[in-house]
Amino acid sequence: MLLDAGSSVCAHDPAAIERAKLEMPPRENLQYTDDPYAAADNADALLILTDWAEFSRLDLKRLRYTLRYPIIIERSQSFRSPVMQDLGFTYLSVGRPSQHTSVESASTKRWP
Repeated sequence: MLLDAGSSVCAHDPAAIERAKLEMPPRENLQYTDDPYAAADNADALLILTDWAEFSRLDLKRLRYTLRYPIIIERSQSFRSPVMQDLGFTYLSVGRPSQHTSVESASTKRWP
């Protein structure tokens, strides 16, 4: 649906990326990467749609400065809402109340 709406997607999946490429081949607005931080680089939002443990171990401070806007939407409920809010994320977790902060661009802030 995102692609049909004209969005650009950069996807990362530690286990299913090869199958995803077969189902949805890379094209101008769909790319794949082996690095989760590269997938988040300058993105308007990060969607975490799998339960892979790798995602629960992401460096959230680094991720905060990697994203253009600090928005994370996830379904696995890997993160605690108060922590995400303290780090400045707008955090939407399927099945839990959302935590909203001001959505300011992080583009002027860079990871050290």
